[in-house]
Amino acid sequence: MNQELKNKTIKNFIYAFSAQLISILLSTSMSLIIPKILGVEDFSYWQLFLFYITYVGFFHFGITDGMYLKNGGIDFDKIDKKKVSSQFYVLFFVQIVIFNFILLFAKFFVLNKVRKYIFFFAAIYTLIANLNWFLGYIFQATNQIKKYSYSVIIDKLLFLLFIVIAYFVKFKNLILYIAIYVLTTTIALIYSFYNARSIVLTKPYGIKKSFIVAIESAKIGIKLTLSNIASLLILGFGKFLVDKHWGITTFGKVSLALSLTNFFLLFISQVSMVLFPTLRKLDKNTTKSMYVKFNKCLNFLLPCIYVVYIPLKIILTLWLPNYAISLQYLGILLPICIFDGKMQMISNTYLKVLRKENMLLIFNIISVFISIILSLFNVLIFKNIYLVIVGMLIAIAIRSIISEIYLHHQLNIKIDFKNMFTIFLISLLFILYNIFTKDFIAFILTLISYILYLFFSDLNECIFEILKIIKVKIKRLYSNKKRIS
Repeated sequence: MNQELKNKTIKNFIYAFSAQLISILLSTSMSLIIPKILGVEDFSYWQLFLFYITYVGFFHFGITDGMYLKNGGIDFDKIDKKKVSSQFYVLFFVQIVIFNFILLFAKFFVLNKVRKYIFFFAAIYTLIANLNWFLGYIFQATNQIKKYSYSVIIDKLLFLLFIVIAYFVKFKNLILYIAIYVLTTTIALIYSFYNARSIVLTKPYGIKKSFIVAIESAKIGIKLTLSNIASLLILGFGKFLVDKHWGITTFGKVSLALSLTNFFLLFISQVSMVLFPTLRKLDKNTTKSMYVKFNKCLNFLLPCIYVVYIPLKIILTLWLPNYAISLQYLGILLPICIFDGKMQMISNTYLKVLRKENMLLIFNIISVFISIILSLFNVLIFKNIYLVIVGMLIAIAIRSIISEIYLHHQLNIKIDFKNMFTIFLISLLFILYNIFTKDFIAFILTLISYILYLFFSDLNECIFEILKIIKVKIKRLYSNKKRIS
């Protein structure tokens, strides 16, 4: 990797992590402050709105993903602006059609008044968010991470400000929360539109050619889009059954547990966003060596989250006593951070770089199928919500393992079954500790298991490498201070 690309990548990581820090603060506020203000039922409806809008990305039908894959690694000034502009306006037309369809569906088929409002705002959000994502994907594909990160910061920071005000003023109107959420995304879209104006204001092709260009992108991107939707359905189908079988309140409590697992995964998603355009510019040997390093470091770092669970659980139980059951669910769901974290940062990124969208789709479909079978079986036969949650986790873990094995074959790297087994074992032990022992004993046993895991997993190289980096940084700081004095 040349020095210029290396420096730009480091800057992009800084911008991405700055945006993600705001996102994490917002996610924390949404998961910890909003349930403190709203009642259990209103918070559950808030979670239902968030659940619905996670699927609006399907309605770009692959246009955005296709544009992203085709332009990944190309400089912003060198992309075909007329072609991209044409796709943007076709997408805009499609979103208007979808917007009206959702409104009609809500009017004639949704009877519950609150759910009707949720569908109304979800329709608006679909239109706004898909246009904003298209522009954001342009920035990501062309390595304009700074512009994309600022867009995220504007969106998240404004809503975070609203939550802080709402906490002190005690706003309890659910619809106001949803409306402000949509409004902040609209403001982010305006910012993205301004920064991508050289593209958006470029005159598109005629109607027929514009649709041809958009369909070409859709053909390339639809597999990735379906893969993303399938990925969401692995957890989403189980949540849907929880809502139908146990009601909106239980749905809200399970959703809160899943939201808490997302705190850590937010950082992972930002790393993968920066990696994609960077890896597209590198040769195969460098890409391969980076894969090995990333894999080792994630095997070392990700299981750390098990050790912090019990202290976090105690604090959150004091803060949200009405959601103590959510923290029990979290004790089963937390391994998602390990398996989904590796999937998002390594497997998803490398499968896109290698243009193996087909395999990514297949892995997600296999996992969705497993999730659906286990969820239906556990709801209809056992009628046990804990087994539904375990089923979700099993589906996520299987997807991570099979994709990792496949990538090792593609990159011609020896598969380390020992590390795979030890990660699976420490995850299983973590769940068993938290189900069958008291908090203090569970914490001690988890800490011992993690230390043993490090010893038996041959991760010493990664630990020494991290310590070496820290040592170099300290030396530099010391020498700089000396120079100044």
